[in-house]
Amino acid sequence: MDSQIVAPSFKELYDKYLKAFNDHSIEGVNACLSPNLEIFIRGKLVAQAPAQWDQMKKSYQEHWALPNCRVTIDYLDEWWDAEKKEGGVQGKLIDWPRAKLMEVKYTYGLEGDEWLQKRHEIGQVVDYDVNSGSRPSDS
Repeated sequence: MDSQIVAPSFKELYDKYLKAFNDHSIEGVNACLSPNLEIFIRGKLVAQAPAQWDQMKKSYQEHWALPNCRVTIDYLDEWWDAEKKEGGVQGKLIDWPRAKLMEVKYTYGLEGDEWLQKRHEIGQVVDYDVNSGSRPSDS
């Protein structure tokens, strides 16, 4: 891999994924993901494509079946590791139907000529008052 790789806007890549998620488009979500995606929850590997893609797809579809299903960004920061030639976004998301605030980190890597999400990490998850009208980072 070329050591002069220029990092893309990881926020733009994530926005594409988030739009597909909130549109409930499994095809759109899949287009953003590496065929070797790994999903971690609190540091534990819980799913890995392609072997568990059917399980991952079912999880998306079950989430989308919840009322008022959407996820919004509380805040996100971009990061880049030039040595590993990977980067992404990390921050907090609001999962509205589950009333949760989640710490997340999405890692992207260059696969062929495309930047795809290769790791999806969920850290701390706490209850969130969806009726408060304020963002958690405002407090």
